[in-house]
Amino acid sequence: MIQSAYLVFPVYDLKTTMDYYQKVYGFKSDPRFNVIAPLVILKRDKARIILTYGATRVKPNRELYGYGFDAYFNTPDPLALQKEFVDKGAKLIKPVVVTEYGTTEFIVEDNDGRWLAFAAKQKTGKKT
Repeated sequence: MIQSAYLVFPVYDLKTTMDYYQKVYGFKSDPRFNVIAPLVILKRDKARIILTYGATRVKPNRELYGYGFDAYFNTPDPLALQKEFVDKGAKLIKPVVVTEYGTTEFIVEDNDGRWLAFAAKQKTGKKT
C-alpha cells in the first residue's frame, strides 16, 4: 500500500519558487532540511513537494507533451482552496468546475508556468 508521495519539481531559481509556494499556496519549508543542500522540501497537510535546482527554464507538461497538469492534488474543498489561493495572488487558469469525469476541480499556474490541479471526487452515493 502506498502511504504518500512526494512531487519533485526542478526549478531554475529555488528561492523564488520556494517563496512563491509559501506565500501563495501556504506551503511551509520542512525545517529538517534547512541546511545547505540543492533542494528544499515544502509541505502542506499531507502534500510534499521537493524543489531541486534545474539548469534551465522549466518546461511544463503541456509544453513538453501538448497536454497535462504538472501536479494533481486531492482536496476536500476545492472552492475554499481556490478562494484562498486567488486571495493570495494565484494565477487562476480554470475556476472550479465539475468535470465530465466526476471531480470538482480548479487549476492554477505557478511562478514557473506549471499547472497545478486541485480536485475533490464527487459523491455519487455508490461505494467505490
